[in-house]
Amino acid sequence: MVRSSNIVCKIKFILLLTILFIYANTISGEDINISILGLFKPQEIRLCSGSKVPLEVTLDNGERMYVGDNYLTVSFSGDHLEVKNSLYQRRPGMLYQTRGLEVKNPAGIKAPPFFQIGIPGKLYRYYRGRLQILTGEDALTLILSVALENAVETITFSEIQDSKDQNFITAMSIVVRSFLLSEQDRHPDEPFQFCDATHCQLYYGNDAVVDSTLIIPQSRDLVMTFNNQLITPFYCHSCGGYTADPEDIWGHPLPYIIPTICPYCQASENIYWTATLPRDGLIELFGTDFSNIRIEQDSLTGIVKKVRLNGKNGSLDIIGEDFRIKVGQKFGWGEILSNKFDIEDAGDVIHFTGRGKGHGIGLCLLGARQMASEGKSYVDILNYYYPRVRLTPLQKQHD
Repeated sequence: MVRSSNIVCKIKFILLLTILFIYANTISGEDINISILGLFKPQEIRLCSGSKVPLEVTLDNGERMYVGDNYLTVSFSGDHLEVKNSLYQRRPGMLYQTRGLEVKNPAGIKAPPFFQIGIPGKLYRYYRGRLQILTGEDALTLILSVALENAVETITFSEIQDSKDQNFITAMSIVVRSFLLSEQDRHPDEPFQFCDATHCQLYYGNDAVVDSTLIIPQSRDLVMTFNNQLITPFYCHSCGGYTADPEDIWGHPLPYIIPTICPYCQASENIYWTATLPRDGLIELFGTDFSNIRIEQDSLTGIVKKVRLNGKNGSLDIIGEDFRIKVGQKFGWGEILSNKFDIEDAGDVIHFTGRGKGHGIGLCLLGARQMASEGKSYVDILNYYYPRVRLTPLQKQHD
């Protein structure tokens, strides 16, 4: 029996190395493709170089142009793009039409291009990586191709924003790296793997990166595994005092994530929120003229498992997470911030009082930040929120 057990352990170890080797080869040979600025549904963007190196822009017919001191205006026009070069904006006939274009550095420059994208009247951001601009259904589709570690840095600082705590930043970078490696089919029907919104992970461009040296060097090849399998380490802005069981939120368990009490975010006033929604709006949303509204909560975590709308024609039960999502889609995502709330029926309006922000699963960003400020290491932080998970080196293949 001992010999058989040793053989099984060796097989598991070999399997783990094989999995990590496959992921390492995949990422070292290919960039991460991220859709950027999609939430703005851009109809027009301005593109210019962010350095002294001009950008090489190639249209779908192979025609090339260069962007140095000038800029390009790219507009959505149904089934094609319209491209204007600022150098020729006063000359007639200098309007290019294409179904797509690619932006990269000129031949001989190995570094990824650095550029600025502006959506007139809304924002301007700097990015590093190759860029494709395509025609979408009703707007421009911008796809950034970026190396894994560049993506890890940018997403980490986009998610944590103003922190400079090395252990908090490092813990988050390991979470981000593991997410990128484990969730590459997150947009299976799109020409990209990830978006830059909360559906995937925030990506605010190079403006967000405060100081990449704050990521502890020894952590740069670490990923998170459970039973010799790479995991998807979900996380949230704040859990409201108790992290959630995935089965309570999504209806199915994740064996590597268990509910965990989080005293670290409970001390913050930022976890509490209120909202007021019109009764008529909820009736329209859920299609039932309810006379009262009730919730069913988990006694341990406080998560709303079910919302029940009672009316003359019977009752309607809505899963708590579905309720939050549907309300967000109709009234905006700044109303019901989490699945932990109480309600008060005030006639024409319904009052909500809650705590936490997001689905509440996995690492709590607010709690992790507090742990780091109290002197906890990045290993302590990750062990606290993912007690069943191991940190495993990712063996990379170097050319």
